[in-house]
Amino acid sequence: MEHGIAKRDDYYLPEGLWKKTRNRILIVGIVAWLLTIIGAFVDSRQFFFSYITAFWFCTIIAVGGMFWTFVQFVSGAAASATIRRIMENIAVCIPLAAVLFIPVAFGLHDLYTWANNAVVQNDPVLLERGAFFNTTIFTIRAFIYIGILSFFALKVYRHATRIDATRSIIDGLAESKKAERWGAPGLVFVFLVATMVAWEWIMSLDARAFSTIFGVYCLANGALACISVITLVALWLRHNGILENTITMEHYHDLGKWMFTVIVFWAYAGFAQYMLIWYANIPEETQYFFHRYQGTWYAVSVSLIFAHFLFPFLFMIGRGVKRRHATLGFAAVYLLIVCYIDVYWMVLPMLHKTGVQVHWLDFTTLAAVASSYAYVFWGRMKSHALVPVGDIRLVQSLAFRNQ
Repeated sequence: MEHGIAKRDDYYLPEGLWKKTRNRILIVGIVAWLLTIIGAFVDSRQFFFSYITAFWFCTIIAVGGMFWTFVQFVSGAAASATIRRIMENIAVCIPLAAVLFIPVAFGLHDLYTWANNAVVQNDPVLLERGAFFNTTIFTIRAFIYIGILSFFALKVYRHATRIDATRSIIDGLAESKKAERWGAPGLVFVFLVATMVAWEWIMSLDARAFSTIFGVYCLANGALACISVITLVALWLRHNGILENTITMEHYHDLGKWMFTVIVFWAYAGFAQYMLIWYANIPEETQYFFHRYQGTWYAVSVSLIFAHFLFPFLFMIGRGVKRRHATLGFAAVYLLIVCYIDVYWMVLPMLHKTGVQVHWLDFTTLAAVASSYAYVFWGRMKSHALVPVGDIRLVQSLAFRNQ
C-alpha cells in the first residue's frame, strides 16, 4: 500500500546510480583490503591494533543503527518515518561483524595481555580473571554476542520491510506492531551486549582496567557516529535528486536535534566515567587514564573535551545550523571524524605508549572495514523501497513540522 503526496518522489534507487556507487565501493574495498593484507605481513602488531580500531568504529555504528531503529518502533515515532529505512539498512549490516571479527580472533595474542600465559602467570590480578579471559571462550562469546544482535536486527528488519507489501492500513500496522514487539527486548539486549563487547573487546586491551560506565560511553559514541552517517546518506540522496520532497527540512532539523542530544549525552557519560574514577582513586581504574596521559596522548585527551563536546555543542545549539544543509553536512562529517578519533584514543595507547604515532595501516584498515559495511548497506538500499511505503506513519511524517 502506497500513500500519495503532492510532489511524488521515486522511492527506489535508479539502477545506474546504484551500480555506479556499488562499483566505487568495490574498488575502494579491494584496494584497501590488498594494502591491509600487505601491511599485516609487514607489521602484524600494528595491523591488529589498527584493524580492531576500524572494526570497532564501524561495528558500533551498526549497533547505533539498531538503537535508532528500535527506538523508532518502540516509541511509535511518526516524524522519523521518512528516514527510518536508512536506519534499518545500517542496523541489518550487523551480521557482517561475524566475518570481520575473524582477524581479531587471530590476533588475540598480539592485542591482549591476558592472552599471553607468561604474562598472566606473573600477574595475580590476571590470574584471578583467567577463567573469564580464556581465548577460546572469549572467541565463542564474541560470536554469541554478534549472533544475539543479528537475531534482533534481522527480526525487526523482516517485519519493517514487510510493511511495504501490505495492502491495507490494518496489515501495515500489524507488521509494525510485530517489529515493535521484537524491538523492545532488542533495545534491552543492545545495551547489555554493547556493554559487554565494549568491555571485553576494547577495555580489556588493558586487562587490569575497569569501568562500569564504559559500555554506555561507547554506545553514545556509536549512536552519534551513526546519526552522522544517516544525515550524510540523506544529504547524498538529496544531492542526487532522490527523496527531495520526502526527507524535508523538518526531518533534517530533527537529525540535527538528535546530534545535539547525543553530543550532550556523550559528554555526560564521559564526565561521569572520569569523575567516578578520579574520586575513587583506585589504581585498577585510574590506570586507564594514566595510559592516556602519557606523551602526546595527553593532548588528545584534553582536545576531546573541546572537539567532542564544547565546539559541536556551541555550533549545534542554534536552530539555523540545523536547518541548513551545508552546516548540517559539515557537522555530520566533523562528528564522524571526532568519533573515530575517540575510538583511536581508546585503543592505540596500548600499542604506542609514549604518544600518538599515526600509521598508514590506520587508514587502510578503516577503508577496508568501512567499505565492507558500505557494500552490504548499499545492497540493502536497493533491495527495498527507500522509505516504508506501506506505513501509515509515512503520511504523518510527510506532514511533520518542527515547532
